[in-house]
Amino acid sequence: TISGLFRLRFTQPNLARPYKAFAYPIVPAIYLILSVLICISLAVFTFDDTAGSILLILIGIPIYYIFFNKKQNESIEKREDSEV
Repeated sequence: TISGLFRLRFTQPNLARPYKAFAYPIVPAIYLILSVLICISLAVFTFDDTAGSILLILIGIPIYYIFFNKKQNESIEKREDSEV
């Protein structure tokens, strides 16, 4: 969600912002950097403990694209058809 904050602010700067990030961009950038460092540290120093979690995430990626992304694309197509 934090990386999405930066992406949306860069790609869609004029979009309405109902949620305001505290001290943007400093605090979100620090949070993003620290969370990446924690993930790297866990993967390097306690790989035996985190290998199962990494495997579960990697298995979930194709499952998401097979099942859930189709529904999202179908709803977008329906919306586009109704707008025409």
